Amino acid sequence: MKEQRYTIKALASRIGMDRGSLSDKLNSKVDFTQKDMVNIATVLGINLEEISHYFFE
Repeated sequence: MKEQRYTIKALASRIGMDRGSLSDKLNSKVDFTQKDMVNIATVLGINLEEISHYFFE
């Protein structure tokens, strides 16, 4: 996210989520759904085969 220069607010807007929800997910208060992960990967230009590297490691 930082490498792409997205703020939480901007990324949340791009993926159709409110800022508070994305913040909670980024801070491990709430789990990401599969749809969330795909949407974020798509916006950030992450290859879908590499999602596990970003979300599970």
